[in-house]
Amino acid sequence: MSKADNKHLQMILVKSKNWEAINSQISLYEKKSIKDTWHQVGNSFPAVLGKKGMGWGRGIYDRQDAINNTFRQEGDKRAPAGIFDIGEAFGIASSEQAKKEINLKIPYTYLNDSMRCIGDGNSKYYNTIVDIDQIKKDWANDDDNEKMRYEGLRDEMAYKWGFFINNNVDSNHDISMKRDKKGGSCIFMHIWKDQDTGTSGCTAMEEKNIKHILNWLDNQKNPIVVQLPITEYTRLQAKWDLP
Repeated sequence: MSKADNKHLQMILVKSKNWEAINSQISLYEKKSIKDTWHQVGNSFPAVLGKKGMGWGRGIYDRQDAINNTFRQEGDKRAPAGIFDIGEAFGIASSEQAKKEINLKIPYTYLNDSMRCIGDGNSKYYNTIVDIDQIKKDWANDDDNEKMRYEGLRDEMAYKWGFFINNNVDSNHDISMKRDKKGGSCIFMHIWKDQDTGTSGCTAMEEKNIKHILNWLDNQKNPIVVQLPITEYTRLQAKWDLP
C-alpha cells in the first residue's frame, strides 16, 4: 500500500515493542476523505498477539517491504504483520440479536453448531468459515478445523464477538500474497483470556473493546488492519501512509 493507492478511510493500528512481544496497543484512526490526514478515534487500548509474537503475513502491501523477519506459517503461533483488509464479523448471537447489540456495518455470520473455520490447506474452503451441513466435505481430518461455536464458548467466550483479519486470502491483489496452503488460516480479532495470555496467532482484547471496534467499522470506508512492531512501523510509516 502507498499514498497513491490508498482508498481506505478507517484503520485499526496494532503496534508492539518487538517481533517477539505478546502485548500490543490498538489505536483506531479514520479520514473524512482520501486526501485527509489520519485522525485518532478515542483512546488506545491493550491487546495480545500470538504466543510467539508476530511474523509477516500475506496481505495487501508490497512483499518487498517484508524484511527483518520471516513469513508466518500455519500453526507457528505468530500473529500476522502487515496490512490486511477486514473480513466478516461473527459471533454466537443470532443476526437479529447482534443487530440489537451492535450497529453492524460489515457482514456478520452467526456461529451455529455446524460452523467451522477450515484449517486443511488442501481444502478449497481453507481459511474460510463454512457451515459443514451445507457443503461437501473435501478435507482429510476434521481436527484441522475450528469448531467455532464450541471453541468460542469453551475458551472464555473468545468468539462471542470477533471478525476476520484477511491474512492469506485470494482477494489480495498481489499474486505473491494470495492464499497459500501453508500461509496460515483463521486469523481473527476476538475476546482475550487475559492481558498476559497470547493466542494461536489472533489479536485479542477485552470484550468492550472488540464491541467498540465492531460498532465503528464501516464497509463503505474500506477498513484495514495494520499490525507491526514499532521498529517496522517507524521504517514504513511514510511509505504506507501511517498515522
